[in-house]
Amino acid sequence: MVLKLITAPLWEPFSVDDAIEHLRAPEGFETVMLARLIEVARRYLDGRDGILGRCLMPQTWEMVLDGWPSCDYIDVKLPPLQSITSIKYKDTAGTEATLAASEYLVSVDREPGRIQLAYGKSWPTVTLLPLDPIRIRFDAGYAAQTADQDAAREAVPAQFKQAMLLMIGTLQENREHLSDMDARNALPKRITDVFDALLAPLRMWSFG
Repeated sequence: MVLKLITAPLWEPFSVDDAIEHLRAPEGFETVMLARLIEVARRYLDGRDGILGRCLMPQTWEMVLDGWPSCDYIDVKLPPLQSITSIKYKDTAGTEATLAASEYLVSVDREPGRIQLAYGKSWPTVTLLPLDPIRIRFDAGYAAQTADQDAAREAVPAQFKQAMLLMIGTLQENREHLSDMDARNALPKRITDVFDALLAPLRMWSFG
């Protein structure tokens, strides 16, 4: 199973002004640096490479499978799932087909979300391409892709935003040691250990 980012989040979970207010930053504070630290903090938590195994802001992913499961469902990684855009598969000739939406049901209430075969249905019996034949495209995040910026930000749980702000405060205090390449890795291990412990109950441990 492979996860591929198709559309990255358009916005961060809060604005630079929100972060400035939290940090009580002085007038003339370098907002470009702060915007970068917000992105660093969000990436630490968010998406395929984040410690949570979740999506915060609306984004689109593709889950690539080697074959159909032996059971009648597929769990969709990176909750919360908002919707399934398409399920496509290729046969040995490379011909692509789309699994009709009438063939399956989707649960967005589960974590992770689930694609379940409809009653009396089965996975296609066509012989699949040997490499990456099935591609499931889906939208994930705490708000739908159609949400506006304010609604998307409001939907993100407060504990995630608070963890980001705490991380940003620590990075900001040590900003003289940061470069464009090492910002994410600059957080002291004692701080990351605290964050990991605080967020552990919400982490998708079965991710992968």
